[in-house]
Amino acid sequence: MTVQTGSNSSDTVRPIVQLTKFISISIDIADSTVIKERLATFAAKWGLATSLAHEEFARGLIATEKLFLDLLIAENEAAQINQQPCAYELDRLFLIKAIGDEWWYSYSLQDLNDFDVAQHARHLLRALLAVLSKSPAIVFLPSAPIVHPDGLDEFDDTMRLELPLKITCDLIEGFDIGPGRVPAISPIVARCCGKGPITAGDELFKKLMGNLAAIPMITNHATGKVASIVRSDFVGIEVDRFFRLTDHSSKGRVLVGKQLFDVLDFADTPSTAFSLRNAWKCASLRHEVLGGGFTTLQSNIFVSLHDYVLKSFNEPYMAALCTDDYSFSGTRVAIRHSALGNAEA
Repeated sequence: MTVQTGSNSSDTVRPIVQLTKFISISIDIADSTVIKERLATFAAKWGLATSLAHEEFARGLIATEKLFLDLLIAENEAAQINQQPCAYELDRLFLIKAIGDEWWYSYSLQDLNDFDVAQHARHLLRALLAVLSKSPAIVFLPSAPIVHPDGLDEFDDTMRLELPLKITCDLIEGFDIGPGRVPAISPIVARCCGKGPITAGDELFKKLMGNLAAIPMITNHATGKVASIVRSDFVGIEVDRFFRLTDHSSKGRVLVGKQLFDVLDFADTPSTAFSLRNAWKCASLRHEVLGGGFTTLQSNIFVSLHDYVLKSFNEPYMAALCTDDYSFSGTRVAIRHSALGNAEA
C-alpha cells in the first residue's frame, strides 16, 4: 500500500472504497503497561522525573521499529545471496498506523499469483520469527552514582527491561476507505475555517485538513497546485476478525490466522489436524520450487493450533502459534511425543 497523492481538481473521480487483499501484521509490545509502571516506580525511587522513564520507553519503541525494518532488509538480502527465486518486496510493506506501542502493517499482494503469494508469505514469516529473537531492551539508571556505605549491591541501582514482542498476522480482505475521504471530509473542514470563500491552497484549510482529517496537503509553488496525501486505511469484517484475533496473541509468538496458515503450507501440518490442537509440533517451512517439489526454508519451527472464540463472531477461528529456538519468550516450548506419535506440549 503506497501513499497516494491527488490534486484538488474537481473532476478527479475517486471510488469510495477499494477492496484489497493483503497480509495484515500487528506487532505489539507484550506487557507494556507493566513495563511502564516498573519504569515509573524505579524513577520515583531515585527522585527522577517520570517523564525520563517514558522517554526511555519511547526510545525502546523506536528501536523496535528500526529492528523490524532492519531484519526485513537482512532476510531479503539473504534470500538474494542464496539465489532463492522469490522473497518479499519491501515496497509492498505499508505502515497503516502506529497506535502507542502497536504497529499495524499491510503487505500488498497486488498482481501476485497464488504461487508468489505463498513464497512471499513464507519469507515474511521467517523475518517475523527473527524479530522475536532480538527484542530490544531498556536500561535505566540514575544520572549520578549512588553511594553504598552499607555495602548494598550496586546493580540494584540499574534497571534493565526487555521489550518482548507479540505478533499477529493473517491474509485478509479489507475495504480501503482512504481514497474516498478527501471529497467527503474537505467541505466540513472548509466550514471550520470560518465564513468567506475558502480554497484548497489556504494555509488554515491545509492545516486543519492535517489536524482534523489526518490528510496533509502540500502546495507545489511552481505550479500552484495543491496535492492531498491520502494514506490507506481498511475496514471490513475480516479486519474486525483480525483485531479480535490479536487479543489472543502471546509473548514471544507469531500468531498466524487460518487463511495465511493454509497458504504457508507447513510440512505435514494441516490446519484441520485435530491431534495438533493445543499441542506443539516441530514443523518445517518449505520453499516451493517451480515445476514441483520443495526445499526446506527453515526447520525447527514450533507450531500449535488453536480454535479461538472471537468476540461478536459466531464460529471459532483457527490460528497457529509459531515460535522457534531463538524467539524470546517467558515460556519455552517443550516437545514430547505420545504413544501415537503426536507432538504434545
